[in-house]
Amino acid sequence: MYKFIFILFLFSGSLAAQIVEPETTDTLQVEILPDIFEKLALVEDNGGKVEIKENAPVNELTRIHIQQNRQQKTAAGYRIQIFSGSSYDYTVERLQQMKTDFETEFPDIPVYLNYFDPDFKIRAGNFRSRLECIPVLKRIRSKYPACYPVKTDIPIQDLKKLSQPQTEETEELEEESSSDPNQIF
Repeated sequence: MYKFIFILFLFSGSLAAQIVEPETTDTLQVEILPDIFEKLALVEDNGGKVEIKENAPVNELTRIHIQQNRQQKTAAGYRIQIFSGSSYDYTVERLQQMKTDFETEFPDIPVYLNYFDPDFKIRAGNFRSRLECIPVLKRIRSKYPACYPVKTDIPIQDLKKLSQPQTEETEELEEESSSDPNQIF
C-alpha cells in the first residue's frame, strides 16, 4: 500500500510540473533535416533510384546513430604539442608570448594554449589523423625539435574550418560559438 501511495505521489508531482505553463514564451527554431532513407527513395532527375532492402529496426538504429552523431561537439583528432609546462613554473604572459612567437613563425597553422590541471600545453593544428599531421610536424620540427603529435578531442567547428572555405560571415559565427572549456586564449 505504501509503495502505491509513494508512486502516486511521484506521478502526481510530475503531472503538476507538466501543467505549469511558463510566463514567457521562448521561440525555438528546429532544423528538420531530411531522412536519409526517404531521400534515397526519391527518384532522381536522371531516373536513378536506390532501393534498400532492410527491415525497420535496422533503419531505426541507423536514424538513432545519425542523431547521436549530430549531437556530438568534438571528434577524435590530432594536434602537435609544442610545449608543456607546469602552472607553477610559467606565467600566463610568458605562455601567451610563446604562443604569439609560434603564430608569427607559422601564421597558417592555428595554435591553442590550453590548461590541463596542473599543466599548460601549447598545441598546434587540427588534424583528423596522425598521417595528416606528418608534413606539418616536419615543418614545425625545424624550429621546435621536441614537438610531437598528440591524440586529443577537437571541436567540430575547428575540423570544419579545414574542409570548408571561410567567409567573413562564417568566421564571425564560429568565433561566437567557440566554447572549448580548456582553451584559455
